[in-house]
Amino acid sequence: MLLVMVLGWFFCVNRLSHQLRDRHPDKYDEMRLAEMSPRNLLEWLSRYDNSRPAMALLGFLWRREDAELHDSGVSRLSRVMRWLFCVYIGLFLTLVVEFVHRTTGDIASWGRGTVTVQQQRREGVSTAT
Repeated sequence: MLLVMVLGWFFCVNRLSHQLRDRHPDKYDEMRLAEMSPRNLLEWLSRYDNSRPAMALLGFLWRREDAELHDSGVSRLSRVMRWLFCVYIGLFLTLVVEFVHRTTGDIASWGRGTVTVQQQRREGVSTAT
């Protein structure tokens, strides 16, 4: 699910970049979106830094600068990207909390001497062989 959302995010970034380049070239240049992705393999291999345009893009989205452009297509896409970003972060944090909860539960059970499901499975495999 998260992988699909990441691919969707890249698609939206590409589309927004093209819309800004074609309809609002001043904003596109101001945000330096031409520098968003490397132009060739050498730039990919040389630790390409696109943090400035990426931060400009996030600032554009969260400050709702799309409203100043009076472009319904850009505003619609920006709204979708804000929601996609929030849902992605929410799902990612849920995954992290669940992982930490399960990991700390397993660690705590080791101290109490209780047997975890994984240990039961390993013991079942070793006694079956």
